[in-house]
Amino acid sequence: MARVLIALAVGTAAGCSFVTARGFEECAKDSECAGGAVCLQRYCIRQPEGCNQSLGATDNPRRIALAAALPISLGGDLSSGQKDESEKQGLNAMALALEEVNQRDGVAGRPFALYVCDTAGDKDRIKQQATWLAEELLAPAVITSGSSQTIAAQQETVPRGTLIMTATATSPEITFLPDKGSGSTGLVWRTAPSDAIQGRVIADLLIAGCPSPECNPPITPVTKVGVVYLDDPYGQGLKEVLAERFNQPPREIRSFQYSRNGEVNAAVNGLSSFGPQATVLIAFPDDAVRVTTAAAQKANLTKASGHRWLFTDSAKDPTLVSGSPAGELDAAYGTAPAQGAGAAFQSFSERFLAKYQVKAEDYSFTAHSYDAMYVLALGAAYAVGADGSQPVTGERIAEGLTKLSLGPVFKLTPGEFTPAKAALQSGNSIDIEGASGKLNFDPATGEAASPIELWQVSTATGGSFATVKTIAAPEK
Repeated sequence: MARVLIALAVGTAAGCSFVTARGFEECAKDSECAGGAVCLQRYCIRQPEGCNQSLGATDNPRRIALAAALPISLGGDLSSGQKDESEKQGLNAMALALEEVNQRDGVAGRPFALYVCDTAGDKDRIKQQATWLAEELLAPAVITSGSSQTIAAQQETVPRGTLIMTATATSPEITFLPDKGSGSTGLVWRTAPSDAIQGRVIADLLIAGCPSPECNPPITPVTKVGVVYLDDPYGQGLKEVLAERFNQPPREIRSFQYSRNGEVNAAVNGLSSFGPQATVLIAFPDDAVRVTTAAAQKANLTKASGHRWLFTDSAKDPTLVSGSPAGELDAAYGTAPAQGAGAAFQSFSERFLAKYQVKAEDYSFTAHSYDAMYVLALGAAYAVGADGSQPVTGERIAEGLTKLSLGPVFKLTPGEFTPAKAALQSGNSIDIEGASGKLNFDPATGEAASPIELWQVSTATGGSFATVKTIAAPEK
């Protein structure tokens, strides 16, 4: 102990940077830290593996530090070089909202920073990252993506009072997570709707069809359906909802599972033996391409044989079309939480296209990701209070989120953020409508109902996606 004290005294007297026995260096802002470290409490603290990106006002000492832990790299490998394009565009949507909020001085003159971790889809890694983000960064909220990742992260964040916001996790079991922490308001929220809604919509489409000219070609009713699904909470949950609603005599449904990045031949062989009229594929784009490629080798699973695919939200990515066998997905249909259902969508879509030269509509959940950032900023506006001096914690943000479903209506657009945050800082409730739709959060579950879009592969536009119609959430 004496040697440590002497070393510190010498360093201080010599006018050097303050260095502790743990190797922390004195700093005033992130840019003064090397090697991907961040400046916290005036010390450069190294981030965990995968956490090396930050956006927004990172060098402002009064920043409100939010975080995102997203499965950006594919294959569970941070060094693979392969990136999930849907996750990339979701992060772009968050960055756009962050920029717009900071252009308006954040809340109470405090801008936001977003610290981004790449989980590569690894559950152990996201737990480690989430722990660091909550304990070291002291982020009041962490944005996650995907049901398995969200369920894993909240095990670390909820006990530490950090809020989870997800724009893509749709598993029905998230509704029932024990997320109260030490307060009375839950700490797991989502702008994405539960798959209890999407599963019912898919089943109804298979049972009743969609006639021409509304759908071209028409979706005809079927009685024999296969489901190939990812064996995780997302795939399991959606499959169960779909099967429960569809499986009534004389209808028959049979399911075949596969593991993320694993082999798919067993599932495809089982599907071919079953011989369905249509197959619902619950898969991320890279896995979906492998399934459709294997299925194209089975005569009874080809488009020419009359077999049809119906995809879910996770597959809505141009990679699905470009990687699948030529012609097999022409005019194929899929479902996803509706992108253009909100009054704020046109503003978002135009600004997104201008900034990134990408159509937001070509990916699932870009609108939900944009809304997630705005919602957290509004929750923080409530948290700071009228004089701007109250702490921004996960529990105070959660309280703010319960104030977003009743009162004067504000769109989640740049022009309406300032009056919306002023109302919340004054302790008032407001009603919001985002790019993804009306976000009438249920304070007991932290989620909002949402319409579902029926989308179609559009070969006329080079393999992008066209929205056929928007379907209201059906009754249970």
